Amino acid sequence: MLTQQATKTVRLPEALFDYWKPDDEVARKLTELSVLELLREKRITASGAAELLGVPVHDVLDLMGAHRVPYLDYAEGDVRRESKALAESLDE
Repeated sequence: MLTQQATKTVRLPEALFDYWKPDDEVARKLTELSVLELLREKRITASGAAELLGVPVHDVLDLMGAHRVPYLDYAEGDVRRESKALAESLDE
């Protein structure tokens, strides 16, 4: 489900339009990049991104991978701690 659309005026360098053609690709690309940045900043979830882009969550995960936006954000210590807890639970 694609979310409600709005028209806003945004000033961009003219040269950007040389890279994204046709013009309808500009809006799609800017939306995609904005959503990726919101994901990177942890301001939205993958399901929220999927809703904004009007695509399934698995497409968002593919897009995140293509743009090197982590889906799971584990610190090194967290991974070690969880790995240890898992190993201990398997030994029981």
